[in-house]
Amino acid sequence: MKARNEWWVAGVVGVAALGALLFLAHLAALPPRGQVGVRLAADGLNPVELPVFLGTEWIGRRTEVTAAERAILPPDTGYSRKDYVAVSNSAQRVFFSIVLSGRDRSSIHRPELCVVGQGWTIQAVTEHRFSTPGRVPGGFPATVLHVQREVQTPRGVVVVPQLIVYWFVGGDTIERTYWRRLARDAWNRVFHARADRWAYVLMQTDARDGESAALARMQTVLDQTRPAFEQPAGSAGEQGPSTK
Repeated sequence: MKARNEWWVAGVVGVAALGALLFLAHLAALPPRGQVGVRLAADGLNPVELPVFLGTEWIGRRTEVTAAERAILPPDTGYSRKDYVAVSNSAQRVFFSIVLSGRDRSSIHRPELCVVGQGWTIQAVTEHRFSTPGRVPGGFPATVLHVQREVQTPRGVVVVPQLIVYWFVGGDTIERTYWRRLARDAWNRVFHARADRWAYVLMQTDARDGESAALARMQTVLDQTRPAFEQPAGSAGEQGPSTK
């Protein structure tokens, strides 16, 4: 009797596994579907170019994608970035970057890995909620990395603190962490046969004038760049067949 029960359990498990494989094969055979949560440039590959002027207070300078980034990330990864400088004080800067996945979703990786690889030491990780007037009630959460590194100056070694803030934008959602993005992406793939082109949005600024001032600076830049790169509510773009 015991042996019969064991064979019955094994049979059920086998049927379930076969069913799962057939279901996944069915999903793979479906036409590629998915959405993009940011506006696209005319080439359909890159995010739309960020604005040069933010009112009369900030000017965006073009920042090229590094050779190392192009070597590491898949060739169809999309980029849009600017280094914003305050007109009244050139020491106030906010680096703004959007990295958009292509066919190969490995374009989107854990931001902490790059930060440490660039020589920064992560002192703390917190959450901050950015306001989004006219959009998501209560704003949206982002991950804040409190980082620092030593810089050699004529006066000796100086410790420079900065804030790095990031979040991920899918076709119809914003996720604060890399792991939550993975979970949401897996859910969409399995239950909706949908693979979004996720965008990884990052801002970075000096924090020597205090973390509150640094976050306020980021909020100012975000408020004036959002209309340019963010999809209107309820109209996330459909990705083309080439972005399976």
